[in-house]
Amino acid sequence: MNQIIFVTELWEKEKDFVRKLLVASYKQYEYTYKDPNAWERYLHMMLTSVDSPDVHKIFVAKKETKIIGTIQLFLTSKEAYGK
Repeated sequence: MNQIIFVTELWEKEKDFVRKLLVASYKQYEYTYKDPNAWERYLHMMLTSVDSPDVHKIFVAKKETKIIGTIQLFLTSKEAYGK
């Protein structure tokens, strides 16, 4: 079995899949939020992060042609966390 993982920059055509992957990856934490609105805000941040001008670059990890993970790079903590 081939275990090689490739890392490439995110392509425009991959954005919808990446959004779904992010939500699926974090869905398990939805019920740990006491305030349901907090989860909705976090979900919104995940979905919009793919198009955020604050993100310097987004990389995707691929096993063969399947995206299995992402990396978002920010140049400063202010861009990443607003601080």
